Amino acid sequence: MFFWHPFGMSVSFLFLMVQGGLLLVDEAALLRLLCYKMEFNRSNVVAVHFYVQLLSCLCYVGGFIAIYLHKIRLGKPHFLSWHARFGLATVISCLFFQLLFGLLMHVSVVEKTLSKLMTLPAKTKLRQFHRRSSVFSFELGMVTTILSCYSLFVKDNFPSNAEVIIPAVAAFLALTVPIFVFKLFPARVPVITKLENNV
Repeated sequence: MFFWHPFGMSVSFLFLMVQGGLLLVDEAALLRLLCYKMEFNRSNVVAVHFYVQLLSCLCYVGGFIAIYLHKIRLGKPHFLSWHARFGLATVISCLFFQLLFGLLMHVSVVEKTLSKLMTLPAKTKLRQFHRRSSVFSFELGMVTTILSCYSLFVKDNFPSNAEVIIPAVAAFLALTVPIFVFKLFPARVPVITKLENNV
C-alpha cells in the first residue's frame, strides 16, 4: 500500500501538475505541443488543463489516502514529521484553493450554486486567485518533495545520490514554474500558433 504514496505524489506534482499548469503558457508544456498538433482552440486547451489538473488531484488524493491507511495499518501516529505536516498543508491547499477556484471558473453548476449563497468576485479576480493559489500550492508541494528526501524510505530504497537529485529537481521546478506561469520573462519573439488564431 505504501508504494502508492510516492507514486501518486510524484506523478501528480512532478509531472501532471507541472504540465497542466504550463499548458496555458505559450509553448511551455509538452501537452501544449500535442494540443497544437491537434489544432485545439483556446477553450479546448483550457478544458485539457482542467482535466489534467483533475487527474493530478486524483493522484495526490490517492497518494494521501495510501499513506494515511498505511499508517493506520501499522498503528503509527500521523503528521509527526515535517514532511507529513507540509504534505497535509499541501493537500489542503490544493483541494481548497487551487481546485475550488478552478471549479468556480470552469464549472457553471458550482458557480451558480455558490453565487446563490454569496457574492462571487469577477472572473478576472478568480483567475488571479486561481493562478496565485495554484503556484502557492505547487511551491508547498515542492518543499514537501524536498523534505521527503530525508525520510527513511528514500534513504533505504534509493541510491545515495537521490538525496541530491530529487531536491535539485524539486528546487528547479519550484524556481522555474512560477516564472512561466506569471510570465516574468517575456518571450523575445512572439510565437503565433494555430491556438491563438482560433481564439
